[in-house]
Amino acid sequence: MELNISLEEYSGPMDLLLELIKKDELDIYNIPIHSITSSFLEEMEKRTIVADEIAEFISMAAYLLEIKSQMLLPDHELESVLYDEKDPRRYLALRLLDYQRVKEARNYLSKREFPLSIYSDDLPIRLPRPKPSSLDFELDPLVLKEAMESLLNRWDSTSQELLEDRLKKDNFSVFAQQKEILTYLSYSDRLNFSKLIENEPKGKHVASFLALLKLAQDQRVLLHQRETFSEIEIERRGRGNN
Repeated sequence: MELNISLEEYSGPMDLLLELIKKDELDIYNIPIHSITSSFLEEMEKRTIVADEIAEFISMAAYLLEIKSQMLLPDHELESVLYDEKDPRRYLALRLLDYQRVKEARNYLSKREFPLSIYSDDLPIRLPRPKPSSLDFELDPLVLKEAMESLLNRWDSTSQELLEDRLKKDNFSVFAQQKEILTYLSYSDRLNFSKLIENEPKGKHVASFLALLKLAQDQRVLLHQRETFSEIEIERRGRGNN
């Protein structure tokens, strides 16, 4: 008998970045952050993103925009991230390399056949999806707002007025979503963003995220992320925090 190893089809932000780097034949140690950010946002327009991955993509977009802004500073006009720890692209490159190695190992194992005579039937084994290594990254609501606005412009290709009209037509209100988030937090200390928009239409995704940004800017909620590109957790202010 054979041990069959089945792999999930990857569609996360790290996979998209690796795909773009390979497609454009870029040097992973010297990523042109301006062009890769533009390509990343353009590709998001073409893809259907499932609810539990939206937070990851938004976080990645915000991270790329933050690196892009840091690269505008004179001190960051560097030739390669490999030899300079001050280059803001260094951590991104190391994460991509780490992720790529794990993915290649998975692909290698998926093509191997392992004899397993003690079982009467084929045994499918699902290997866990590779997770990026831990990296400190504090969410900045202003950076996230810029990321979301960029995504909205590319998703809809319309003016802000048309977007607001569509939200109203679909009965989605940013104010109503603020109330919904605060209602959730009145029953629970924390709320995952992906749970808030799970199985909801894209219009509600947009309204919910804009509502979250507004609440964060008004200092009514705190945003937490255990590691870069992981789940965004929402916490109501006043529960043991300053």
